[in-house]
Amino acid sequence: MKQDLKFQTLIHLYFGNDGNHKRNAILRAYRDFNRTLELGNESKIIREKKKNEIANLLEIELSKLLLKRFENQAAFDSFHKELSIQIRNKWKLLSFGQIQKWINMTLKYWLIIGECGIPGIEKNYEYFHIPIDRIIKERIFKEHKHKSPWSKITDYKVYFKYQEEFRKSYSSEIPIIFESEIFIKIKQ
Repeated sequence: MKQDLKFQTLIHLYFGNDGNHKRNAILRAYRDFNRTLELGNESKIIREKKKNEIANLLEIELSKLLLKRFENQAAFDSFHKELSIQIRNKWKLLSFGQIQKWINMTLKYWLIIGECGIPGIEKNYEYFHIPIDRIIKERIFKEHKHKSPWSKITDYKVYFKYQEEFRKSYSSEIPIIFESEIFIKIKQ
């Protein structure tokens, strides 16, 4: 079997075969964090409605990254923060830890799918933030298991410090690419 066919098969198995790679990756990224989402007073119907509302917002806003080139890291960081706050205002139940996971995993998935499935995804990838999760907190940032979980990060500034620390520690690397390499090594 040719390598390209193997890759395309994996993409279809992981993200679906309806051709809507952007939306499917957004929903896949939601599944990456939703186990940390407490139902609270929300019904499952309300949760589904909120999920779809935010997924629509993410598809619209993140698609802007496919059309325009950001001038620098600060411009992307500002875009990321504004989008995170917008999501938080629409779904108050989400922490910034959960929001960053949804945004950052969506962009990571879009980058994995690549230009043939999501044209323009490589325009700004060097600015993408790394997804913060338990494995990254323990292995990269040397935090103990019992420290506050990533899903409980309620302050964007706390989240953003992880991005700054990662960039400082690995200044010669493209963060999302290097995080992917590290993640694969950790999982082996």
